[in-house]
Amino acid sequence: MPSGFGAHASVAVTDFSYRELADSGALLDREDGLLPGMALGASWRSGPWEVAADVGFFGQIADYSGRTSTGIAITTDTSEEMRSGAIRAWRRLELAGIAVAPHGAVRYHRWDRSIRSTRTASGTPVNGLFERYEWWTAELGVEVLVLRGERLRAWVDARLFRTLRPTVEVEFENGLDDARLALGERTGHRLSIAASYALTPSVELRAEPYYEAFGFGRSKAGELTRAGVRAGTVHEPRSETRNVGLAVGASRRF
Repeated sequence: MPSGFGAHASVAVTDFSYRELADSGALLDREDGLLPGMALGASWRSGPWEVAADVGFFGQIADYSGRTSTGIAITTDTSEEMRSGAIRAWRRLELAGIAVAPHGAVRYHRWDRSIRSTRTASGTPVNGLFERYEWWTAELGVEVLVLRGERLRAWVDARLFRTLRPTVEVEFENGLDDARLALGERTGHRLSIAASYALTPSVELRAEPYYEAFGFGRSKAGELTRAGVRAGTVHEPRSETRNVGLAVGASRRF
């Protein structure tokens, strides 16, 4: 492939599925929704090497169902805003006639999760909650070209990644002081099958269905305070996220 600078943009939709689980494995709460998003990026290619940077955003309202601290079932909405930014490097090569591209990346993530106030079935008010998750991921993967035509290409992209230094900051609506908790690091994975079609030698259209799964470990118990006075303890349960999505976009080389 020719060397030089490139740029790409895409829009996407992901079927977002989030679960929080008790130590016993019992479901505590869940969030589900279709989240639209977009991504922008730029890249530089020189011979077999390529380096790219990108930023992405997903956001929308998701359905929430769970229980209060006393075990009463509730449903409400959650406002989801997810941002990320990454730097990735590829090394393209041929192995036994198959084009492969090992790659690695470092990505920063921020997820703002605002659970809206609601009422129980009997009409009792339940306060909302705002949480901000932040973490990094270290990623390793490989792309394998499975179709190479004059204009059409297709490849499989498999990745493993590790969540690093995940934290959650909790803002309560009932007068309690904010709390910040360190979460457990976990390993996740992502698999996609992508295809591109060359409109011109420098412009391509691209489509990429994907699946990814990751989670956070349970935090240690942290101190809960009100106006600086101890009011108990708080912890964040372990969680699992599953995303199934589709991204479509275009790229141009200069």
